[in-house]
Amino acid sequence: MKKLGIVIGLVTLAAMATQSLADVQNIRLSGDIRVRGYYFNNASLLKALESEKDVEDSFITQRTRVSLEADLEDHVLVVVGLRAEGVW
Repeated sequence: MKKLGIVIGLVTLAAMATQSLADVQNIRLSGDIRVRGYYFNNASLLKALESEKDVEDSFITQRTRVSLEADLEDHVLVVVGLRAEGVW
């Protein structure tokens, strides 16, 4: 059993160490950046009633998306998408 585990480990290591090549036919890189600002006046009715004054809130949100599509050999398409969101 121990020898079988060593053989499987060596075969797996050899498979990961070999190179794989593919012809790239087409690459498309796209993305967008969106920044929005928000301002609220009396948005929280409970806080406004407790303090009896205007409650204001403002913040900025951003969203960044990047997409990469690669057309490899016939009938093979690789798509990678990255997305980041945040509140300032």
